[in-house]
Amino acid sequence: LPPILDKIMPSQAAAKAGLQPGDRILSINNQKITNWYDLIKFIQANPNKTVPVTVQRGHQNVNVTLAIGERYVNRLKPIGFIGVQPIAVD
Repeated sequence: LPPILDKIMPSQAAAKAGLQPGDRILSINNQKITNWYDLIKFIQANPNKTVPVTVQRGHQNVNVTLAIGERYVNRLKPIGFIGVQPIAVD
């Protein structure tokens, strides 16, 4: 899957950072993102970190600051969470 955002959950980290549906994540914390798996892997490994994100929005690149949130899996350890879903690919 390409790293393109579709659904942005209100009040979650992505919405607070100003990310929008259709944004393509180009890099996070200066690491190139080429697919959805790369994005999720980074986010889940970095709860409660604030990182720079570069997205392609239309024909321009936009820089935002993303404060990654957290949620618990099996109440054991937190994973990063920003509240987004990928664009559907047919």
